[in-house]
Formats: sequence, structure tokens, C-alpha cells
Amino acid sequence: MFRYKVCNLNVLSEIFIPAFDVQNEFIKYEIKITLENSLPDKDFKDSDTIFSDDSIYYKSKPGLIFKILGNSDIIIYKSKEINQDKVWEMLIGIPFGYALRKKGFMIMHGSSVVMNGQAVCIVGSSGLGKSTLALSLVEKGFKFLTEDLCIVKDNIVHFYSSWIKIDKKLKNKLKTDFNKNINLSFDSRGRELIKIGTEHVSERATPKAIYFPIIGNNKNIEQMKDSEIFKFLFTNSYRMENEQETDLAMIADMIKSFDFYSFQRNIDSPIDENVNFLLSHVESILD
Repeated sequence: MFRYKVCNLNVLSEIFIPAFDVQNEFIKYEIKITLENSLPDKDFKDSDTIFSDDSIYYKSKPGLIFKILGNSDIIIYKSKEINQDKVWEMLIGIPFGYALRKKGFMIMHGSSVVMNGQAVCIVGSSGLGKSTLALSLVEKGFKFLTEDLCIVKDNIVHFYSSWIKIDKKLKNKLKTDFNKNINLSFDSRGRELIKIGTEHVSERATPKAIYFPIIGNNKNIEQMKDSEIFKFLFTNSYRMENEQETDLAMIADMIKSFDFYSFQRNIDSPIDENVNFLLSHVESILD
């Protein structure tokens, strides 16, 4: 069994997870990841996520099925078609996000960077350039905090992993020194994972601002109204079908903790122009 520390939780896993830091030992675990041979009797025809009693079933696009139990343990159902050494690529996204959600974390789909101990998160759906913007801010002197999952609990934005997905062509244009890279087998956009050096990583931060990228013809940043914030958080957070009151309470806490901005960016403009425009605004609001 492999041991990891993730968001200050002890994780015991049957599979090796390169994106997490290995621990030599710990007394007890809070999340256990195991493999199961038989497939669950669930129909994923209408949705890739099924809420059943206190558990969640998730079927990834490559076809691998996960079960997240009420105590946050994760069962991975083996597949003859998918190499077991590649299972972790699908595990560290949505399945682990739900496991953390069950541990009381607020989980959003986004990336986070840090300046002066304050977290700036870029949250939104896939394909909006969140990872590219975050990595570009790291190039401007920010510390990297997390990618893919933006994780908040007890008024702290938590570190998740020092690995980030990046377009292979973009990597050659960046100045940051990367220690390692991993080719991904199941990324729809053909990206790879790169490891950001310890000197460029932050362990945690206090909430400051969340930006929601919007693709447009111009560059513009506007503070969002509460009604807009609620809609975006409701859409981009991990929610539990049978815990609606808790979901709403978490969203309300988020609205109190962060400043929220919509960031209209021109996708056709050079990335440096978009990043510098965002950077100028972020610097103006940091304490």
C-alpha cells in the first residue's frame, strides 16, 4: 500500500499516484483507495455521475468506474482495457474531488496561485485557459497552489498537488524551471503534467479573489453581483444531490470569503497581453 498526505489528510492507496507526495508512515488513514474486480450494477446511460444513498458512482470518459463512499474511501473497479498504472490520471480529478467534498471541503473547478499569503483563484469550465493563466502568473512571481481542483476549508485555500497540466507547445515558451514531466494517456487536449519546483509552490493561503474567465472580443474585468456569484459557484462547485443545505451553506461562506470578478479575455490575443491585464488588476486589489 502507498501512503500520501493530501490537504493534510492521510491517504492509503493500493495504486501508485505520482501526483501526490509519498509519506513513509502514519498512524491512521482518512481516505483509503482500493481496487475491486467486479463491476457495480449501475446504468450510466443518462449521466456519468450517480448519487446512490451515501455513495457516489462516477464513470470517467475512458470508461473507468469509481465509487466514492460516505466516509470518502474510494473503490476503483478494475478494467481490462485500461492499464492499472494509468488509473491515477482519472482518480486525481473528479473522484478525489468528491472524496474531499465529503470531508467537508468546498471544491471548485479551477486553479489557484498565491501572492503575499493571499490566494487568487481562476475558476470555470474546461477550455477557458485557467491553467495557462495560473502558470503565467507563477512566471510573474506568484506561488503555485493548485490546479484542476480549487480546495477551500476553514477559510484556507489548500495546496493539492505541485503538478499542472500544460500544452506541450506552451512549455517551450515558459521560463520557469520544471523538475519533471509526465505524458498523459487520457487528456482530451493532449497535454502533459509538469512538476513545479518547491521554490515556486505555496502550502496554503487565505482567500482573496476569484476570477471567472469569459471568452470575448475585448479584455475587461468587472466585480460580480451576488446573484451572478451564486450562479457561477453553483455551476462550478462539487455539489451533493442529497446535501443541498450544506451546499448552499458552503456557497454562502464562499461569497463572504472572496471578492469575485468576471474576466473577459480575448482568446485571440497573445497570452502575455491577457496575463498582464489580469496581473494589473490582481496587484491593484492585493492588500
